[in-house]
Amino acid sequence: METTTEPKAGAQAAGGVPRWAAVAAPAALVWAAAYGALRLFWALTGRPRLPPVGDDLGPFSDWPIVLLCAGTAVVAGAIAVPALRPRGRGGHWALMAAGAAVAVGTAFSSFLLILDAVGLLLLGAGGIPLHAGAVASRAACAFGAVALAAAVVAEHRRVRGRCLACGRAPGVAPAPERAPAWAFAAAYTVVAAVAVRTLAEVLAGGRENPLFPDGVGDPSAAFAAGALLVVFALAGIVLPLALVHRWGRVWPRWVLPLAGRRVPRPLVLVPGVFASAGMLCYFLMGLAALVTEGADAWGALGYPVWFFWAAIPAYVVWGLGLGVAAVSYHRTGRPRCGTCGRG
Repeated sequence: METTTEPKAGAQAAGGVPRWAAVAAPAALVWAAAYGALRLFWALTGRPRLPPVGDDLGPFSDWPIVLLCAGTAVVAGAIAVPALRPRGRGGHWALMAAGAAVAVGTAFSSFLLILDAVGLLLLGAGGIPLHAGAVASRAACAFGAVALAAAVVAEHRRVRGRCLACGRAPGVAPAPERAPAWAFAAAYTVVAAVAVRTLAEVLAGGRENPLFPDGVGDPSAAFAAGALLVVFALAGIVLPLALVHRWGRVWPRWVLPLAGRRVPRPLVLVPGVFASAGMLCYFLMGLAALVTEGADAWGALGYPVWFFWAAIPAYVVWGLGLGVAAVSYHRTGRPRCGTCGRG
């Protein structure tokens, strides 16, 4: 007998549908239609050159992103229109798998967005070129990936009878207040990866890197070096430790105006998720290029070959560790849900 995928009784008792869950699938559908039409036009008539490398989405720039937009439209349409939803457990899982694959592929299309973010943080002084059109295109890809992922999560929660807002099932135990041991291991693995990356930079000389500027006394180079060090320390040491230690959830005593108050969860969680996703997309692409093309894929950066084999895997571990620690942060210290009242 066929198993239906209707939500369990009482799944949304004492609460309704949160706004993000209601708009995620329609937003993904609209994005797929609008952005997909633009990319299809470019694929047929010729894409404009978008500096600095010409192709704003790298290997995804032409027909691959058109196909991803089409996949987004199919999955989002099946979620948004009740009559199109699959009617069996197998059909539901197939839809979820397809949605996850398309969302991941779309996220990888925006793999250069992490460089745009760093360039903006450095105010253009770090030697990272910025182009408004290319940045907007990659940001649009990231939006499409997030919208589709949110739609997939909301649909899975609906079918499994969980709260659409928080994902909790009936009778769930309260969230723990302390991060588990595996989260601490992930966070300190990030710190170790940062140490490996820094040591490789020092041993390699770093002559082409803003951390070691050639122009002594150059104000622009000095600013770039200082700003990059701050970003490096925040993302590689402060952020992973904040994701697992208590001071990442409750302001410590030395923060006098806020001491003892709860740290706003998005203040820690959003940078952790963005940095993890951005680094994984960019450096997994870089690692694939390193394996298939060698160090030449990274251009003439003035580093020996061994440096890339040390630094790029360290960045991948950095991104993975941040992702694991962010999952732990999301699961620990969660407040009571305002939609279903669980927690």
